[in-house]
This record gives sequence, structure tokens and C-alpha cells, in this order.
Amino acid sequence: METPYQPITSEFRQQIDALIERKKYVGILYFSPLHELLSTTSIIKEISELKGVPFMRLVTGEEIRLDQVVNIDGIPAPGYDIEDFTCDC
Repeated sequence: METPYQPITSEFRQQIDALIERKKYVGILYFSPLHELLSTTSIIKEISELKGVPFMRLVTGEEIRLDQVVNIDGIPAPGYDIEDFTCDC
């Protein structure tokens, strides 16, 4: 079952837009629709909407809902702290 979309902040959206303009590989940490924490490295091609929900489209063809992003290029998404996903080992 898909969770309702939670809008992201305009500041975070601007940061994503800036990364799109740079056309460089970035690390992306995000939750899958099954709530698995996944990581990928790719170039963000564009942001598009599907049924009113914004998705990041990567050059690999992957699509990631913006509200499922945890961290992009070392920038934590709103609601997450950089230390939320670090190892205390």
C-alpha cells in the first residue's frame, strides 16, 4: 500500500534543482515503496509528476518519490539528521 505524499520544503527542492543543473553524479539515500533503505549513485535527470506526486528521474531510468529521499549528495532531507544513518561502531 502506497503512503500519502508528504510535501518537501521549497529549500530542499531548490537544492535538488541545483544538483540537476550541475549534471554530476550524486549519492542518493532513499526509501523504496517497500520501505527498504536503498542507496544509489547517479545523475538526476529531471523532476516530473505522476498523478500529482513529484518524482526524481535519474539517468538510469529509476524514479524516486521526493518525499522518500533521506539524503542527496550529503544533504539530509527535511526531517532527517546527518547522524541518523551513521555507524557508532
